[in-house]
Amino acid sequence: MENQLKLKELRYQDIVENMQGFIIRWLPDTTILYVNNSLALLLGRTQEELLGNKFIHQVDQIQHQTVADVLESINSDLSSSMSQLSLPDANGETEWLCWRHKGFFDENGNLQEIQSVGWDITEHKLKEIHLLGNYKKLN
Repeated sequence: MENQLKLKELRYQDIVENMQGFIIRWLPDTTILYVNNSLALLLGRTQEELLGNKFIHQVDQIQHQTVADVLESINSDLSSSMSQLSLPDANGETEWLCWRHKGFFDENGNLQEIQSVGWDITEHKLKEIHLLGNYKKLN
């Protein structure tokens, strides 16, 4: 039974660590509790370097309000939300990510942790920005 549990845990860890999407678990003060290898690689850091640091420090100042909005939107009635954030990658290039956030609460309904799963939407976002620029030129 213990071997089966260990095998199941290893399979889960392999899925999480090797998926192309991004996973981060963080506290309401944005302290990073867990980050998968894909996100660490995108940011040009190791998982160990990111643990214990504030997620808010990874995003541009202009994105801080988006993070605050995520925290405000997650409550015991609506435990999940979505957002788009831009992050500088390891080369300093802007990457756009779409995130689905899920809150975890204590027995009193207080937000304890947030788990966010993200995926790269950079190509889509750049096309959107280009189209918007063309639209503004026409008007």
